[in-house]
Formats: sequence, C-alpha cells, structure tokens
Amino acid sequence: MPYRFMITLASTLPLSIALCAGFAMLLPGGWRHSAIGAMVLAIPMWIGIASWLMAVSSRRRFVAVLLGAYTAASALFFAARFIGMAS
Repeated sequence: MPYRFMITLASTLPLSIALCAGFAMLLPGGWRHSAIGAMVLAIPMWIGIASWLMAVSSRRRFVAVLLGAYTAASALFFAARFIGMAS
C-alpha cells in the first residue's frame, strides 16, 4: 500500500499541472492572464485525482486510467496549441 500511494502521488502531480496549464492556455487572454489561477487550482486537482486513483481496485485499471488521463492532457495541449495558432 505505501508503494502504491507514493506511485500515485508522483504520477498525478505532473498530470494535474498539465491539465491546469492546458485549461489556462484555452482561457481568453492566454496563459499569462490565468497562470496564478492555474497554479492555485493545481494542488486541489492533484489531491482529487490522487484520491480518485487510490480508489481504483486493480493495477491494470489503475494503469489504464492513468494512461487515459495523460492522453487526454496531451490532447488538451495539442488542442490549445492548435487553437492558439488558428486565432
């Protein structure tokens, strides 16, 4: 259990930062106007994602959910970059 807890905390911190940064890039005014809000939101999102992942019962589902979340965060970054280049 302690190893899973440490793995969860270490793997969800970059995920929460990526999600908050991706949403900050999509907000009007760009990331420069919403960077503080994204930084403040990153810690509660990190705790929420880690708590939700600790409730997952099997290791395969844990890895699948984590990979899916990282894929969604990458897609959010690519979408924000594409929208930024289009406008």
